Amino acid sequence: MTAKDVEAATWRLGHRVPKSVIVNLENRRRESISVAELLIVAAALEVPPILLLAPLGRSESVEVLPDIGATPWQVRGWVHGAFVPPYEGLSYERWRYAQIILGLHDVHRALVKRYMNAEERLRLIARSLPDLMAVESPDEAVATVMRRYRIVAQDLAGSLNELRDHRNSMEEDGFLLPELPSAIEEALIAGSEVISSDVERQIIQDMLLLRDRIRRHASLPGENASGDEESTNS
Repeated sequence: MTAKDVEAATWRLGHRVPKSVIVNLENRRRESISVAELLIVAAALEVPPILLLAPLGRSESVEVLPDIGATPWQVRGWVHGAFVPPYEGLSYERWRYAQIILGLHDVHRALVKRYMNAEERLRLIARSLPDLMAVESPDEAVATVMRRYRIVAQDLAGSLNELRDHRNSMEEDGFLLPELPSAIEEALIAGSEVISSDVERQIIQDMLLLRDRIRRHASLPGENASGDEESTNS
């Protein structure tokens, strides 16, 4: 894209950055850029804003503060709160305290992911019944699936309880709570015990219906185990 292209793109996005500003930034005749300009230029270029601050793969070092350099990866870490360049007057104690909110959100994201993974594992366990019935009796297959289900259901309930406790802690500390998928919001309101029992009841019902269908199929007259019609001469 030319500087004129970038200007046109920023204009379409609602915050025009003049071509002269873009050229001056490229040629380092302008040493500063506002946050609004940074974000709108990143959108115009269709790249994450972090790449305009931390040119990964494009530069070996970046001057993050006057006379203080860092690698692009370290700059990325600074923005994300994982690294701090050692500058005069830095209070590591205050820096670590500021990292708390980042850590709280990281833990929240991990708990949400754990819950969603457990949900998916429950669905996969329920779908495994037909394959199990190919090698086990219907009753044995149902028992195997239920054993697996209860193990995963405990993890599902545990992750939901931990998520609720974590969100309560964040709220007590005065932080705004991250948004949740609607299904998890409903699960938090209903409670892990209600969700687990409802899902288990549905799975048991589905499995018993499937087991009964297989039993009826196996006992149909005129069919053998493979489903082929038996010979009338036998």
